[in-house]
Amino acid sequence: MKIYLAALLFLISIVGSFAQVKSLDYFVKKGADTTYCISLEALRGGGNVGQFTYLDLDGKEQTIEGKEACQEVLTYVINDHPYDLIPLKASKPDGYLRHFWRKIDGKIKLYYYFNVAGFGENSGAIELTILQLGNGEYYFAKRKNIKKVITPYLLQCDVFKKDYDGSIGHKPEDLDYWLKLYNSVCLE
Repeated sequence: MKIYLAALLFLISIVGSFAQVKSLDYFVKKGADTTYCISLEALRGGGNVGQFTYLDLDGKEQTIEGKEACQEVLTYVINDHPYDLIPLKASKPDGYLRHFWRKIDGKIKLYYYFNVAGFGENSGAIELTILQLGNGEYYFAKRKNIKKVITPYLLQCDVFKKDYDGSIGHKPEDLDYWLKLYNSVCLE
């Protein structure tokens, strides 16, 4: 009987380890604690988040509405995808703010924003990639900035410099690779 019970417990532990466990969504408001929720939705209008709707831990639906109220949310996470409120224009850090997806986290952060505006033939897409360096400065991931600012910043780390082969190009996958490497080896 003990053998069957041990085998059953072993089988349950194996099956349990393959089960996907959804982590809680959450958001952080200016000057407030983190609010965990069962689910969270961010509704955009004109590029801005205009409403957050969430189920609190008691299962009650809650809403944060309006541009100003939504701009009080500094960070939110939906399905393990973090979004941070950062400057829309990298050159104006105190200017207009939007929530960007934090694609790469670490000493250097890479943010990505995509929005489709308009309808039919009058529609267009906006795609922005912004980096936040360890010194807090923001830069668009454009060839000029990569060459003149970002690459020299990365090369200040001797461990990174040993592995860098000069191929940081403008392709997103190249940039992602080098930023992830930098964040993993340049910890100070």
